[in-house]
Amino acid sequence: MSMRRSTKDKRCPECRINLDHCFCEAISPFQTNHQISVVIHVRELKLTSNTAYFIKKLLPQQTTLWTRGRVFEPFSAKAVLQSSTLKPLYIYPDENAQDFDQAFREKNPGPYHFIIPDGSWTQARKVHKREEDFKDLTLIKLPETLKGEYLLRKSNHSHWLSTFEAIAQVLKMSGENDQYEKMMTFFKIFNQRVYQTRYLASGLGG
Repeated sequence: MSMRRSTKDKRCPECRINLDHCFCEAISPFQTNHQISVVIHVRELKLTSNTAYFIKKLLPQQTTLWTRGRVFEPFSAKAVLQSSTLKPLYIYPDENAQDFDQAFREKNPGPYHFIIPDGSWTQARKVHKREEDFKDLTLIKLPETLKGEYLLRKSNHSHWLSTFEAIAQVLKMSGENDQYEKMMTFFKIFNQRVYQTRYLASGLGG
């Protein structure tokens, strides 16, 4: 039995890591002017490395996690779009995506309904291609100069941000600097705590 499995009963039910490293004190909900829809595969929901879970924890009133991959509960892209009257923007670094810069925001003023696929970029590409109701959405991308700080999953490119970081960045670029700071303050704590528990569980922690 792996150490990760053997300590499952010692995990905090909220932050989902070993109680000795619990960081629930850092979870302090706040609000945004935007709506956030995260399209997440059912397998991702239970992973301690998943960041979308904590977007919902910090922004509970404006965030919805839309699960796909359940046999008896089919995912509905139409339901995602109908859940908000705000302008929908699909966050994905496609070659046809528009830069979410000042010029774009002036031409397309918010608040927005940010829709973001969770998981690998390969999975994200599949979601956009498979869902007919998503195909005509405005695609936006973030600057490639942004560097991800996520320690728990490796990415092929340093500018590929985690779902959490991407949402934090679009809020900042929309003028919500305070919300961005709150998100990234939490993210640093989450990132380090979960990384530390994995480091110790691997036996490398001495």
